[in-house]
Amino acid sequence: LKRVQKVLATQPDKVVRQMEKVRKSLFRVENFRVLVIADVKKLTGPVTSWNTFIAGLDTSKELKPVVNVAERLSDAGRHLGKHAYVVPMRSMDSSYAESSSKGICSHDDPKLPALMVAIAYLNMEEGPMWNALRGPGLAYFFYLRTNIESGLIHFMIHQSPNAYKAFEAAKTTVEDLLSGCMEVKSKNVLECAVSTLINQFATEKQTYYEAAFDSFVKDTILSLPSDYNETLLKKIRDIDMGQVKEAIHDFVLPLFTAGMTDLFVTCAPALKEVRNILFKLITPPVH
Repeated sequence: LKRVQKVLATQPDKVVRQMEKVRKSLFRVENFRVLVIADVKKLTGPVTSWNTFIAGLDTSKELKPVVNVAERLSDAGRHLGKHAYVVPMRSMDSSYAESSSKGICSHDDPKLPALMVAIAYLNMEEGPMWNALRGPGLAYFFYLRTNIESGLIHFMIHQSPNAYKAFEAAKTTVEDLLSGCMEVKSKNVLECAVSTLINQFATEKQTYYEAAFDSFVKDTILSLPSDYNETLLKKIRDIDMGQVKEAIHDFVLPLFTAGMTDLFVTCAPALKEVRNILFKLITPPVH
């Protein structure tokens, strides 16, 4: 932006040409999807009124398919486990960390319901991860999430006095769950996790607008059936603790495994010394 501002002061026509190039690249009819949420029967010319926006544009080309984010990942995004970054910032006095690893990249993946329940379980208040991080004050906030469009899974630690200790505690928690060292009350855990997911599905469509937008995304953008949510919820209800542990092993454990995850840390300058310790946690041993 600083460079653009400098050029704008001396060569405004050059900036205009650059912006025009961007505009022509983005605003093509073959890229458009338009969602109108209304009682269409009460509108005058609900289709023809859009002609003003496409006047002068080439409308002869076929509509281009929506491309998944996973298909646009850089080489680094496709080959995780080789990158770790620490960015000191003077404007903060705590630390933030995010680890990223391979996840699920299809809405039809049979392992998705189990992974969703596993994430809901690990994110639960008073759950094992909460007791390991928030309880002892290792992090004010943490969050595990999966992004199907990119095919990645992420674990985030926010406002931690020491990101290394929080990361290590989270890793130990996952390992203890899988090894059986940490006792799990299956029935109560699954009921709470499933209830959390059902509540999320319900709150996403509280209004007519939200319901219409959700339908648009699933039908037009993702090409999913109209009853996708209902079918997914039925599968979620059938998940048992064995499947949850399998999902944790396959997708969550790699977030803390050397050679399988990328790590990004932002911290106060005084906390830079955690860098070497964190790097040791995620860097594969040299043979």
